[in-house]
Amino acid sequence: MKRAVTLLEIVLVLVIMGILGYIGVYSYHPNYLAQDSHFVLMQLLRTKYQGVNYDKRYASMSSDLNSSIGCIDLRDEEWNETAARLHYRLHSTIHNISGHDVLCFDRYGRAVFDDNLTRSFISSKQDILQLTYNGEDLNFSVLPVSGYVIISK
Repeated sequence: MKRAVTLLEIVLVLVIMGILGYIGVYSYHPNYLAQDSHFVLMQLLRTKYQGVNYDKRYASMSSDLNSSIGCIDLRDEEWNETAARLHYRLHSTIHNISGHDVLCFDRYGRAVFDDNLTRSFISSKQDILQLTYNGEDLNFSVLPVSGYVIISK
């Protein structure tokens, strides 16, 4: 004797699946602070590698000198413009805590707070940016000689 599935059983299974799906979708909360910190870190690393690949000493001998290569604008409003240009939406608030507007890297990867690389280099670990989202903070620091970027809470 074959037993068929009734319409009531199918509806009951679909209702249970709908409830579980509803709970699953609304319990997922993306970690916007981590996503935004990855975006900022990638922009800082991209700038560092551009500075390493572009030697301004030799470029100054020709008319090809571009002082913005290897430099990034640290102003708060500039980060939103950069994110919009790259089709990314920042959820965190970014604050420039360095007191300088521009961070540059020379051909050795060393960091300096001016696009005129004749200034003195960073002599100690320097906090440059702070990301804030829902009361949580992340600080970005640059090490003096290596130009490494460190993210800390």
